[in-house]
Amino acid sequence: MNKIWRLFLSRRFAIFLLIMTAGLLFIATLFPDVYSLKEDEAVRFQNEKPYLYLMSRAFGLQGITTSPIFLIFPFLTFISTIICTLSRIQTRIKAKETGALGKVFRIERDFISNLSAEDARQNLLKIIGTRWDVKETSAPEGISISASKGSVGFWGSMLFHLGLLVIIIAAIITSLTLFAGEMVLTKGSIYSLDKQGLLRTNRIPILGANLPKGNIMLEEWKAVYKDDRFPVDYAATVKVGDRDDSFTKEIRVNAPLKYNGFQYNIDNYGFNPSFLIKGKDGKIILDAEVLLMTRRGQEDSFDIPDTDYKIYTVFYPDLIMTKKGPRNKSEIPKNPGFLLKVNKGGKIVGEGIVSKSGEAEIGGLKISFYDLKPWVHALVSRDYGANFMFAGFIFMAIGLLIRFVFYDRGLKIIITHSEGKSAVKVSGCTKYFPSVFENELKEIEKAVAC
Repeated sequence: MNKIWRLFLSRRFAIFLLIMTAGLLFIATLFPDVYSLKEDEAVRFQNEKPYLYLMSRAFGLQGITTSPIFLIFPFLTFISTIICTLSRIQTRIKAKETGALGKVFRIERDFISNLSAEDARQNLLKIIGTRWDVKETSAPEGISISASKGSVGFWGSMLFHLGLLVIIIAAIITSLTLFAGEMVLTKGSIYSLDKQGLLRTNRIPILGANLPKGNIMLEEWKAVYKDDRFPVDYAATVKVGDRDDSFTKEIRVNAPLKYNGFQYNIDNYGFNPSFLIKGKDGKIILDAEVLLMTRRGQEDSFDIPDTDYKIYTVFYPDLIMTKKGPRNKSEIPKNPGFLLKVNKGGKIVGEGIVSKSGEAEIGGLKISFYDLKPWVHALVSRDYGANFMFAGFIFMAIGLLIRFVFYDRGLKIIITHSEGKSAVKVSGCTKYFPSVFENELKEIEKAVAC
């Protein structure tokens, strides 16, 4: 039992646990994050590199952090920190000298005072009596005064340890409960809040996650631009809940939706166009809303079902034509249009521009673009450890501040009679800031030497 106790008190053991935890996390970052892949991408990856796929699932970030084996290391670190903290408190309480215990920097000064021993004592008590914890005793050689200051700094250190314990607990809670997923909400469409409504699931916790019941719908989207080009604020108004029990909430950058323990943050947005496409024979081959990445000139594409056509798109919210081709006048969809490239059987067969409510013949297809709906991309998360993590860092910051502002200092002063004068011997020690402490001793010497 004593060997186990000494093991947990060992700094080497604590460093070993921290290195093992950091090492496992580093190894995890070397593997692809298969959980963030789309379903077709994950299937292709599994077929092409089956062994790497299995290793990524087991040893990637999600696989490692949700493994019971990984949780052993933060748990042992928690136990080690508790034992070390309790041991330090026990040592502190039992120590006879409270101020100078275990300090690093020691300073000694000897000088002769022109004052008598009693007057020197009185002057000394005036300068340290209100700011130091003083203990005065009689000694054969004269007057002995012990003083300490900054003992509250020790408890700042303990508060730091408490913060570290809270952070370790938070890490364990996060590993057990963290859920991460994504949703895409198009204006006017109703989506389920459960897993069926998710675009993808990025992380499933060890204890699982019961997603909220009910639905969510994007009712309104608005963005504020500086100079019509640079987004400075945006907000999504959503309706949440069932038909008989629902509420409306506006989601902003720093004001997410919080519902049944889950948080919904908007991190991206765009617009879904509706295309009507006719073949060479005039028959409609597509009449649908298409989900596209339509921001800042990004190219995206979509396939026309049951054909060998693929359409590449670049969106222009406020389209103007110049000598150099299509350009954006602003980011606000005042005059939306698309640059389209028609690919047939792997070959580009046409390129052209189509504006809203207009029609263009491109690559043998008649293409019209008749509607544009905003969409938002939402990050869905649940992390019961986040608040504990924040509290832990606050405790650690306050503890460090207390530790270094109210740092331990100790004094032992012996005053002896010396032919009408007095001989003073000052021994001091401090853990931090020896130059500042030395200035304090000079003030004491000045007061006593007069």
